[in-house]
Amino acid sequence: MVVLAVVAVTHGIECKQNEIFYKPGEFYKDDCNRCICLKSGRGACTKNVCPHKVCEYEGFIYQPGKSFKVDCNTCWCHKDIGIMCSLIGCGLGLNIDTPSVSLKKRLSLDEV
Repeated sequence: MVVLAVVAVTHGIECKQNEIFYKPGEFYKDDCNRCICLKSGRGACTKNVCPHKVCEYEGFIYQPGKSFKVDCNTCWCHKDIGIMCSLIGCGLGLNIDTPSVSLKKRLSLDEV
């Protein structure tokens, strides 16, 4: 969702998106769309339909925000990073809060 605001500043009007200010004529990205800040302080953006990122693991597709189990570990699908998993030594009582190197090799982030 594009949220733009007109903000009056001492040296003119700027566009504001996601707490970042842009001067008229400056380009910026909004997801997969390209925008330009207009002299009016409003942004004009392309209206491309952005592909949704999904995570794939062993033939199953997971939407961003969804979690699933791999052995005794919990994995999450993150829209920007891909799949992140806890690293618990199953049956060993180990709990390391970093992505598993062995799992990282088997996980992928694909665009649909």
